[in-house]
Amino acid sequence: MATLMSGSQYADLSEQKLRNWSLPSTAGDGNVLPMVVRKTAVLGLGTMGRGIAISLLKAGKIVYVFEMNKTSLDSGVNALYDILHRLVQRKLMTQQNMQQLKAAIIPSHNYNDLHDVDLVIEAVFEDKQLKKTIFKKLDEVCKPSAILATNTSSLNIDEIASVTKRPDKVVGMHFFAPAHLMRLLENIRGSNSSPQTIVTAMDLGKQMNKVTVLVGNCEGFVGNRMYFYYIIESDFLLEEGAYPHEVDKALTEYGFTMGRYQVGDLSGNDVHYRVREMQGMLQKQQPISAPERYRNGVRYCPLADTLVEAGRHGQKTDGKGWYQYIAGSRMPRIDPQVIKMIDDHRKKHNIKPRKISNKEIIERLLYPMINEGFKILEDGIADHPWDIDMVWLHGYAWPRNTGGPMFYANTVGLPQVLKVIEERWKSADASEPHWKPSKMLTWLVEHHGNPDINDWIKLYKERNARKRSNL
Repeated sequence: MATLMSGSQYADLSEQKLRNWSLPSTAGDGNVLPMVVRKTAVLGLGTMGRGIAISLLKAGKIVYVFEMNKTSLDSGVNALYDILHRLVQRKLMTQQNMQQLKAAIIPSHNYNDLHDVDLVIEAVFEDKQLKKTIFKKLDEVCKPSAILATNTSSLNIDEIASVTKRPDKVVGMHFFAPAHLMRLLENIRGSNSSPQTIVTAMDLGKQMNKVTVLVGNCEGFVGNRMYFYYIIESDFLLEEGAYPHEVDKALTEYGFTMGRYQVGDLSGNDVHYRVREMQGMLQKQQPISAPERYRNGVRYCPLADTLVEAGRHGQKTDGKGWYQYIAGSRMPRIDPQVIKMIDDHRKKHNIKPRKISNKEIIERLLYPMINEGFKILEDGIADHPWDIDMVWLHGYAWPRNTGGPMFYANTVGLPQVLKVIEERWKSADASEPHWKPSKMLTWLVEHHGNPDINDWIKLYKERNARKRSNL
């Protein structure tokens, strides 16, 4: 049966459990000592890089801040100083603390300056080739013992490590913006990352006062692998009859601080557009005869592409995104132009809109993520359901009182969650693979109904052991 504790109680206990992490095939942090990290470097001084640098400075590290050219470096350092000044103004740091942190910043635009650092965190754009070029150069100039970490949010750690002669020293350290304020750190173990490299990354997360979760290597890791389907399904809802403000209203009533479309406007709608472009999913990258609402035989909604191509990236583009924003305000207002864009899309594709209830919106946004969460557990990308929940609570502002997506599934009841997933999978006729039911979820329901969340992994491991013994 499902656990009787509240979501908030579960969240508190889960945060404590994270301290007892372990590697899949070796001992955990109990008998592998971390490297001593004194000198660090952050490569790339965009929004993310600056936040990472602040986090390292507050942990007492010397931080080389690196940009390829002097102009970008000066601009980045000035922006870094501005963050420190704002922290003082907000009384989150004393003037004395700020001066100490400033003294630990070493600006550089010469790779050779990084020859003696203990750990580098690369924080450039999400461009695989760019990152590989950087890692190859870092491998040449950094001392052999230095750990090379990438802040990638989705790219393959092993592929990045492959260009170095030290794949055992490569690890993913995925921060969440703004990195000096957001508590989540998603550390990604590559297939060659050594126990000491992992332990060092985890220990550094602790020193930075992060909620640090260790996960495996796959596209999107835990958080973004699940978030991808949240984005996809929300746009399908727009096609079928909902509008952005209706989707967001259902989510805020559930407990999220902001809805999916307001978040998109805040972070920049062009971010996911660039990801889709790198994946070759945009219409201009498809064969001329390809249907607009399908990619490789899978359902696709181009509304978000249309929005970005119209220059509506969000709050950073004259306050125009899924909503309209008055200058100096972050309050979203319904934009008739966006409503028309959605209506025109439906007419073009002969889609008859229907009224979609809040209940359906919540199920269709949250249940695919829950389903993917079970697939992540099946794949061994996360070791425990609470690892997934902590990623979502601290990285994506999932409402704490519900515990997280996996705990919420246990609260609703796994049989009911699976029932909705199976119905959607059947109605989608295999064109929406995110609705294909997880093997683990299906097996748990068939054999145990709605077991306590603390028993899921144990039960599934016992099942797998029995299967192996019968071979």
